[in-house]
Amino acid sequence: MVMAKVEDLLKLNMKTFANIPLRSLTVDNIKEVVRKDNKQRFSLFEKNRELLICTNEGHSDESFLRIYQFLHALSEFSP
Repeated sequence: MVMAKVEDLLKLNMKTFANIPLRSLTVDNIKEVVRKDNKQRFSLFEKNRELLICTNEGHSDESFLRIYQFLHALSEFSP
């Protein structure tokens, strides 16, 4: 399972596959991607007042694939 703080994810100097900077997205965009993901590959939960995102049902060797899938899913949002 891969887990990250949503706040940290949105600070990354990376772009989605649609060339949208992660820094231009919002927590609501992340929530929408998780909600719309038909395969339910991701979950959101709060811990110590921080919103975390994690992959579901993943083995460590699948972690990079799941991150790739998430960045692809984020591509539908425009800043």
